Amino acid sequence: MAMLGRRTLKSSRRRAHLIDKAFARICFTMMATYSLFMVVTWLTEREMFRIDEVAVAVKSRAINVENVRDLATTLMQGSYLWKIDLNNSVLLPRTEIASAVMALDARIKEVSFSIEARKKLAITIAEFQPALLWCGGDGAKEVGTSTQDCFHADADGYVFASAPEFSGFPFTIFRTGIAGSDEEGSPIGLYVLPKKEFELVTIFRDELRKSGVVVHEVIQKGEGDYVLRIDSPWTIKWSSKRDPAASAEHLRISLPEIMNGMQKTQGSSTPEYVDLRFENKIFYR
Repeated sequence: MAMLGRRTLKSSRRRAHLIDKAFARICFTMMATYSLFMVVTWLTEREMFRIDEVAVAVKSRAINVENVRDLATTLMQGSYLWKIDLNNSVLLPRTEIASAVMALDARIKEVSFSIEARKKLAITIAEFQPALLWCGGDGAKEVGTSTQDCFHADADGYVFASAPEFSGFPFTIFRTGIAGSDEEGSPIGLYVLPKKEFELVTIFRDELRKSGVVVHEVIQKGEGDYVLRIDSPWTIKWSSKRDPAASAEHLRISLPEIMNGMQKTQGSSTPEYVDLRFENKIFYR
């Protein structure tokens, strides 16, 4: 019984020692954390580390530089853990500022930052570049050489801004049904076609251009079904189920024969349309 009492006492003392040791570590960690917190707080409040100027670089006049500057300045006035100022090069809320700036205008593609001499924040805004027009509609009526109620889209088919009326065809016009545009009330922020579908149509358009056929309009008639208005009186019917490069090559090879056939049968070398929707076959009228 005596041995049991000594072991119990020794075990109690060891347990108490471990508790004291753990408590000491917790206290040390809390003191170290608090000290670090106070040092960081003190440093972020020093004038030498604070950003006192915001410069905005953007090419377009459509984006309000003052709004961007005011927004960035406001967000820099925030704090971390209610005490640590964010107005410095280390803790600057870049992600938050970038997201807020991009929300100002759909033309903004990317926002980047740089700090000059620890005191000046330089914000550079990259914009989407127009590569085509989305005009909607089904293309049932001829549009001539003007565009109305159209929108700019970039090379990936992303619609980002309203477009002015153009004369001629400075960009390829897409007339497609954009899912969600009716609900949103605008196609801005959406894509003219799903990514894979857009890639196929773009490849076909580019392959035709290599053969000397310039596409002015791409009109979606159904799922994967298109009519292309080109720089000739006739149109091209095409399906995205067909290989775009092969379809363009097939047309290039067959076009002289089509023209000769039209001239012999109808006295005219100009067809109304050329249909490439069927594999290894070309129909024309």
